[in-house]
Amino acid sequence: MRLVISGGGTGGHIYPALALIEALKAEGKLDDVLYVGTKRGLESRIVPATGLKFATLDLQGFKRSLSLSNFTTVRKFLGSLGEAKKIATGFST
Repeated sequence: MRLVISGGGTGGHIYPALALIEALKAEGKLDDVLYVGTKRGLESRIVPATGLKFATLDLQGFKRSLSLSNFTTVRKFLGSLGEAKKIATGFST
C-alpha cells in the first residue's frame, strides 16, 4: 500500500501519524509513504529526521478572532489546492 498522510503544527498531530505509519510498516502493509506538512510547523524538523519522504504546502491556521490575516489564510488555502494535487499526482506515478 502507498500512503499520503498529513498533520502538523503540533506534536499532537505528528506523533500519532508517525505511530500509525510504524504500525502499518510493522504489519508489512506499507510500500511507500509521503508525509505532507508545512515548512513552519514542527513536522518540518521531525518528519525528515525519520527518513520519510516529506513535501510541504504553504498554509497557515485561522485566527480565532476577527483578523485580516484570515483573508491570507483563505488565499493560501486556495492556492495550495493545485500544489496538493501536483504532490499527490507525483506520488501516485
